[in-house]
Amino acid sequence: MSVSATPPAAATVVYEFAKNGRERIRATLTEYNGHPVADLRVHAPRRADGVFVPTPKGLTVSLASLPELENAVRALRAAAPESPTPETQNVR
Repeated sequence: MSVSATPPAAATVVYEFAKNGRERIRATLTEYNGHPVADLRVHAPRRADGVFVPTPKGLTVSLASLPELENAVRALRAAAPESPTPETQNVR
């Protein structure tokens, strides 16, 4: 008996930035179980060839939740003691 799996939808990368010297964070639009979702995920280079691959570290939300996610980011920026820039942030 053969099992036919539907391949995952291709993710559309809409934004990407460095998390630190090794990892990147990618914002993508994709599908999960047939539903469109937004995904923020840490990507790290694969040891074998250096190609960036997704890690389990990340957040996936429905597109309907994007306004709330945006509100959360605005609240974080407003509550932060200063608005860090890539040059001044303390990356762990």
